[in-house]
Amino acid sequence: MEIRPALHADLEWPTQHSPLRAATVAVIEALAGAAIELSRIIAAGPLAGIVGESGGVNPDGDRQKTIDIVADRLMRDALRAAPVAAVVSEEVELPETLDPDAPLCVAIDPLDGSANLENNISIGTIFSIRPKGNDIISTFFEPGTAQSAAGCFIYGPQTVLVLALDRRVDCFTLDPQTGEFVLTARDLRVPQDTPEFAINASNRRHWSGQVRNYIDECLAGVNGERGQDFNMRWIGSLVAEATAS
Repeated sequence: MEIRPALHADLEWPTQHSPLRAATVAVIEALAGAAIELSRIIAAGPLAGIVGESGGVNPDGDRQKTIDIVADRLMRDALRAAPVAAVVSEEVELPETLDPDAPLCVAIDPLDGSANLENNISIGTIFSIRPKGNDIISTFFEPGTAQSAAGCFIYGPQTVLVLALDRRVDCFTLDPQTGEFVLTARDLRVPQDTPEFAINASNRRHWSGQVRNYIDECLAGVNGERGQDFNMRWIGSLVAEATAS
């Protein structure tokens, strides 16, 4: 499996001269390999025997589906072959130690939004890669600024890797013919202005005053304080909401 050209010319020299960088790249490639296999299984759906709930419940209280268990197994198996000291997954209660001498730890949601599969809607894998601290458990409570890299895979009409590395976010699209992730967008940014917002309106009663006021302004359209019309959508998976343009 190859990510092409995931490491641009300006990123290659740190990989050559920094063991931590090389380890981070190895972990990203391991996850990408698992994502390719998971993408294939998701695309096959019932044809691959992925149907219904497993009967289990994850630590957040969500009912697990068969595909959640499959995704967790694929990602864990991939990380066992990478320089990873420990992995914590949404599907299990405690971190799993893999190689105590390895330099990195990984936090992962193997499959975000799996319930959307019933409606053939985009779902994804979310991951955070961070340097191992003096204590493995405390590593997972470090702030986001301590990360070596982070990102998500989106399984939809295309399989996409959105990768945050070196203060930049790039997008790679899986070429199903070659099994490679190909760079398709550089230096993604959150837009300063947008005509869309995404929120679960059924939770309005739980919103803070600031959130309610903002949504009311958007719904008021051209006649409101913001002076423009907005579209509202709610896909129900973080990877789709956070990365859609």
